[in-house]
Amino acid sequence: MIKPFDDLTDPELLAIDDETRRYYVDRECAEAGIKLLPPGGPPVKPDDEAVRDDGTVYAVGGFYFSDPDNARRVAEFVKAVPHRCTREYIHGAGYRHRLEPDDGEVRVGTETCLSRERANSMRERISASEEAKAEYTKTKTEYDTIVISRRDVETRIGGKISEVWHRKRALDRILAEWDRYTVLANGDETIARRFLVAAHEDAKTIAPGLFPDGWDVDAIIGKPTVAPMAAETMAVAPVAVEVPF
Repeated sequence: MIKPFDDLTDPELLAIDDETRRYYVDRECAEAGIKLLPPGGPPVKPDDEAVRDDGTVYAVGGFYFSDPDNARRVAEFVKAVPHRCTREYIHGAGYRHRLEPDDGEVRVGTETCLSRERANSMRERISASEEAKAEYTKTKTEYDTIVISRRDVETRIGGKISEVWHRKRALDRILAEWDRYTVLANGDETIARRFLVAAHEDAKTIAPGLFPDGWDVDAIIGKPTVAPMAAETMAVAPVAVEVPF
């Protein structure tokens, strides 16, 4: 039987892998009535149906032609018609327009599209692709909703594991420093402890096993005071300075 998460010791928390962490998250979510994530991870967005246009149309003034010659003839006809005009918006006049002469070039535009035959042949594939996209959107929304509802549980469990790892790294750092200070103190642990707590005031909290009972950290953290020099020691002898003339 797997132990409850809150009963795990620090070594057990350090040994938790991703699969075990997910188990504890799922277990706590189940107890809280939160849905489990679907197996297999988040839904995969379907690829867009690769549909390439195979037709070309020619546009003149909002009209489309499949024959470019017809489009050019229409453009030439419109250009030759006298008194062409256009509606121009009047700013600040209550959305009114006025007529203006239009003697601009009449151009033939080119656009691509699906031919009728190709569109009919691909109708089922395009419909299936649109249905797959709609299903993905629905499934992804449900998945994201579950992820959000699990966030507090994920944060609590992940935070506790991270906290243990933080303490472990801090302890490893203090123990490594202890080894170095012990060498500097020629094996004298009392001196090594003074070195350690002088540089790391939280050493006893992080690694209490390095300090025997009754060891007073506060008493050794303060820097030793330096006795003031005697007045006669501080006196400066006069120096003869030869000044050339």
